[in-house]
Amino acid sequence: MENPATKQQSVGRRVRTVTLIPLEADDGDQFVRDNQAAFKYGSLVVRRRQS
Repeated sequence: MENPATKQQSVGRRVRTVTLIPLEADDGDQFVRDNQAAFKYGSLVVRRRQS
């Protein structure tokens, strides 16, 4: 049975395997900051396209 945290995706001719692992306690805060920054950037890009 496949590990549910392991996924394969075809990109062109290549197959890439991504394995998700649980975050360490120290990684949690950085994960939140990175996601907040990505969300803010994405909303800026959408606003510029709508202008």
